[in-house]
Amino acid sequence: TSTSTSTSTSTPTSTSTPTSTSTSTPASTSTATTVGMSAAPSAAVAAAPAVVYYDTRSGSYMDASDGGTIQSSLSKALRATRQKQARAQSQPRVVFAGEEHNNAGHHRVQLEMIKAVDGLDDAPTLIGLEMLYRQQQPALDAFVFGDATSGGGDLSLLARRTKWEATWGYDIGLYADILLYAREHRLRLCGLNAPYELVKAVNELGVDGLAPELQEVLPNLDLTNREHRERYEEMMEMMNRPMRPVELQRSYEAMTLWDEYMASSIAGYISTEPRAG
Repeated sequence: TSTSTSTSTSTPTSTSTPTSTSTSTPASTSTATTVGMSAAPSAAVAAAPAVVYYDTRSGSYMDASDGGTIQSSLSKALRATRQKQARAQSQPRVVFAGEEHNNAGHHRVQLEMIKAVDGLDDAPTLIGLEMLYRQQQPALDAFVFGDATSGGGDLSLLARRTKWEATWGYDIGLYADILLYAREHRLRLCGLNAPYELVKAVNELGVDGLAPELQEVLPNLDLTNREHRERYEEMMEMMNRPMRPVELQRSYEAMTLWDEYMASSIAGYISTEPRAG
């Protein structure tokens, strides 16, 4: 079986950065943490300039408008990975798909990746979303599985229920096609991220400065990973964001919270053990 997904596979898919009531899903679930677009491009995608992709696996260029070619290439790569992992008696659970948030071409590839993962077998595929919170899951479930009276398939209502503009800020049109694809094929959309207010509080006060009741809801935070810390500091330097040591520490704690919270969300969705939250 394949597991992919944010968001959070026996062959994996995820959203990118900082990707509800958390419910568990069987370990055999195909989980795709990603954001993407459907074969019928939205206005935002249709207006995007022509682009080509370079496939590092085959060493060739691909026309971004040819979804069939992209999906075929992704399917070959995913199947090869699954076979390799099977020989090693180890299967990946999650597929991650990065993005530049306003790059329509990236979203187009993400959709083809979702299709490729979903086509690996008959196991259900989950799509994890970095851009929405775990606590917004009821709105996502209503959009995918609900009838018209409960908001099924209604992008405008989904945007209002999740406060999309405040929660994420990028045009929902960039993500509309993947959301509608999930609705059409009944692929569960899963909110992965932590509420912004919680991340903001950590950024301003640090983990130790949070009220005890807030500290209790935090996932386990590994603040000792040197490689992760160095990569973060390099990123801050590239972005030309000089900070005092105490500010840098709190900012790093906030970033780690983002990462760990989404990882915790993914684990909850694909775990065989139910969990609250």
